[in-house]
Amino acid sequence: MKKMMKILDFVMTILFSIFFILSCAFISIIPICADNNYYMKQYIKNGVNQHLPYTLEELEQITKSITNYMFRGASSMQIEINGKNVFSDQAILHMADVKVLFVGGMIIGFISLAILIATSIYLLIRRKEIKSIFRKVNYSTFGVFLLLVIGICIYAIVDFDSAFIAFHHLIFPDPVKFDNAFFPNNDTLINILTIDFFFDIFFAIIIRLVALFAIYFIIIQCLYGKVFRRIKNTYLKLIEKKNVQN
Repeated sequence: MKKMMKILDFVMTILFSIFFILSCAFISIIPICADNNYYMKQYIKNGVNQHLPYTLEELEQITKSITNYMFRGASSMQIEINGKNVFSDQAILHMADVKVLFVGGMIIGFISLAILIATSIYLLIRRKEIKSIFRKVNYSTFGVFLLLVIGICIYAIVDFDSAFIAFHHLIFPDPVKFDNAFFPNNDTLINILTIDFFFDIFFAIIIRLVALFAIYFIIIQCLYGKVFRRIKNTYLKLIEKKNVQN
């Protein structure tokens, strides 16, 4: 029975680590991708309104049509400005494919949060028993993920265009959907959501992930770390010494 519980503790610690990472990714990606204000700031930064025949107010309407379609249940992304459709047929087809990915991602995200909560409750109940293995297993899992993220970041920094194409091969293995992801230079969608936009949003997501992981590791270090215990013990000794002197 004890052996089975140790195996279960090990498995639950791995599951907690994996679904914590997935939950952090979900929390980092979805809010920024659905944030109209972020889009507008990027348009101004990248000079989108200077290269397209749309004012900032019209770009805001266009952005709402994109995010409402992707995240808020709108049935179509198409919008008319000055009596003309903004998006091409290719753009509409491509964003329908992207929406499928986002919907699937959000389902995985909510499932990840549910599993994270369940495993957290288990580990909290078994906190004394898993104390000896938790950090080792948890840090090993995070280490593998960190190496993967570092590799992707280096690839993106060295050749973002190539990384962008490789990413689309990964998420759109169907040749037709892959081809639909690449547009002629005059297409409105890619002149609004430029390569600079995707570069910035990629690193904004990475920064959010790093911040969440940093907070998490500080908490874990406080709960289990020897360094924190030494600082705490030193502080308590100083307080005790001061009280004795008084």
